[in-house]
Order: sequence, then C-alpha cells, then structure tokens
Amino acid sequence: MTQQSEQINELAEALAKAQGQMQNAKKDSTNPHFKSNYRNNVDHKLRMFSNLIFVDFGCGPLTSGISLAWYNLVVNKHPANAVAPGLRLHYIGMDRSQPMLAHAQAASVSSGLFHSKSTFDFISRANLPIMLPALIEKYRAANGNKQLTVVLNCSYYFGSRTLDVSSLVKIIKTLLQKHVPQDKVCLTYQNASHTDVNTKWEAFKKGVHGHLIEKDSANEYLQYYDVTGRRTQPNPQPIRLRRELLLNSTWKDLLEKDKK
Repeated sequence: MTQQSEQINELAEALAKAQGQMQNAKKDSTNPHFKSNYRNNVDHKLRMFSNLIFVDFGCGPLTSGISLAWYNLVVNKHPANAVAPGLRLHYIGMDRSQPMLAHAQAASVSSGLFHSKSTFDFISRANLPIMLPALIEKYRAANGNKQLTVVLNCSYYFGSRTLDVSSLVKIIKTLLQKHVPQDKVCLTYQNASHTDVNTKWEAFKKGVHGHLIEKDSANEYLQYYDVTGRRTQPNPQPIRLRRELLLNSTWKDLLEKDKK
C-alpha cells in the first residue's frame, strides 16, 4: 500500500472510531475524556499529514477532534515515562449552537491531547463563508505558504434538518476553486446507514461533482457501538455506520501516481 493511500485509510479509520467502538474491538484502551474505550491498534500508526487543517462541520463539543487526537496517542508508541507530544493541527470547528462552540473551546484546552503548537478556531454556521477562507489563508501564511492538507470532516452533519445543502455546495466549491486548488483536500463523511438521513448527502455529492471525487466507487459500512448511554436506547447500542471519502484532483492525482 502506498503512503498516500495509507494516510487516507488511516484517517478514515480514526474518524470512524470517533463514533465509538467498532465491532470486535479490544476494550483495553480507555479514553479519559469520554470515559469510553477504543480498539488498541498497536500495529498501526496514524501518519499525521504535513500542515494539517482540520475543518469540523457540526463540531459539537469537539468530539471528532478529541477522538482523533486520542487515537493518535493510542496507536503511536512512546518511550517509557516520555510525555507524548500530542496531535498537531490547525482545528476549525463550526457549529450553529453557540453553547456547543463554548463547550468545544473548553475541551480544546482541558483534554491535554493536542500538541502545544496546535491552534483552535470556532465559528458559527452564519460566519462560515467569510471566516473559513480567511482562516485557511492565515494558516497558509503561518506555514510559509507550503502545500496544505485540508480535511473537511462531516460526522453526522448531513443529518441536520436545518442544513441548506445548496449554500454548503457554494461554499465548498468557492473554497476549492479560489483558496485551495493546489492543496490536498479530503472530505470525510460518516452517518448512520439508513436512507432518510443520507438524502442531503446525495444531493451534496451531485452539487460538488467534478470538484470532489469519490476515492472508491462503493460505499463502505462499519459497525460501532454507541456508548453515550442515552436513556432511550440500550447501552452500548450497535450502529451501522456509512462512510465515504471524497478527494480533490490534487490528492487524487497523487494517489494515481503512487500506483504507477
């Protein structure tokens, strides 16, 4: 497997674990922030991308960010008694709920899972069209105008009843065309598998067709366990997860070159 493919697959695996425990997971690694467990993949390492900007749509209380950072901590070995450096990234969290953004901001400080040079910005959905390009250009300059790796994470975001798909398509297309045309861009999608919560996702894919390309032609389904302990469901609750990866042409071309 090539390096580019490994990076994509490991990112997808890590984000899938952000939802809970995958089926047949070994429950010997405990997430101290969420009081839940993760599979212990000591034979794999999450290869962090250079100049990583992680844009989290519908970020909630930093769930995907902390879970990705925890996964990074678990799968990367460190010498005994060494202090792990933590996940280094520029994180941009977007949510329509101001109280949720406040929770996310507090979690970014208290989790202890991120590198000291990581940065965090939290923006509302209304400010997304202006703030997202501005923040990306800010961090491009901070990284010496080097090529960026931009991950657009959509975990359960397309299940939102208030999401305006046409507006989001316009924002993403503008971003891809004007602000990150030469950068590596990956959009990760995770949602429950039943059809009614994926309708907006299918409409979005049609809207960005030609700008973002599916990594694989078939959808991928995983099973995980929801351990949030909601009163209306058994705990843990088995969930069938649908996930997809879309890449821009820059990243897709790198994958094709690696195959040759």
